[in-house]
Amino acid sequence: MKKLILLTTIILISFLTTRGQNLTLSNDDGNVSNGTEITVSGALGPLLTCPMYVTNNGTSSINVKVRKKINFLVPGAEATFCWAGSCWGADVFVSDDYVAINAGETNNSSFVGEYDPKGFEGTSYVMYTFFDMNSPNDSVSFVAKYVVMPAGISDIHENLYISSAYPNPSDKSTYINYIFPFAGYQNSIVLHDMMGNEVLKFQLIEKKGNVRIDTYQLPEGIYFYSVIIENNIYYTKKLVVSHK
Repeated sequence: MKKLILLTTIILISFLTTRGQNLTLSNDDGNVSNGTEITVSGALGPLLTCPMYVTNNGTSSINVKVRKKINFLVPGAEATFCWAGSCWGADVFVSDDYVAINAGETNNSSFVGEYDPKGFEGTSYVMYTFFDMNSPNDSVSFVAKYVVMPAGISDIHENLYISSAYPNPSDKSTYINYIFPFAGYQNSIVLHDMMGNEVLKFQLIEKKGNVRIDTYQLPEGIYFYSVIIENNIYYTKKLVVSHK
């Protein structure tokens, strides 16, 4: 009897899990896994757009709605979306209308995420969830990472300032001054040893400032510190640690 109950429970869980996986996403680059972060970047001014395709892998038609969630929004900017033939305002978080997607079909024209920086630079994160209005647990999501820069990537080197570490060689601590061309991005200064291992990492939010590196805890030797902006290395300098 216990075995029968256990088997029935396993089948029921499997059935419910399968029912909840009917919707999947894709774009021009291929399949998009549930929860994937999609980066859309551009210069300050134009509207940024993020299209997405929705596939119904089930055996019957599904009426799909869209839910918007603001994970982080640059103050003053607006995140909206278009779905079911309408473009919804910034104050709408769930579409009023739905799109009926037949079994085995992909809707590749109804959705686009839109981001208007309104003249403000920085990075915003917006989650869009597509769900069956008759079975909300059947859903799939992605996060749009909207990156707005005041200057092109090619101009970053010209507008970036990173000082030499002082003092250098360093015994107890050293300082690095920095000025970024813009704030609100994934900016950091990372310290590596001679083998390329990451020793310390400092996340930098402000556009201008300085970083203190406590070197008294580090073994003597040669290190390298780099400026990293949006996972790209833009500057590397040498730091010598020498204890008295």
